[in-house]
Amino acid sequence: MSCSYAEILKCESQQNDNSKRIENLAEDVTEQLQNAAIKFK
Repeated sequence: MSCSYAEILKCESQQNDNSKRIENLAEDVTEQLQNAAIKFK
């Protein structure tokens, strides 16, 4: 299966978007956990 260069770039940028989203989610969850930990102290 051959992809055009543009298609490859598009696929890569989608993967980057997804990994950024996952990083953002992880950061949000970490913040929420830290906030919860502070409340329970």
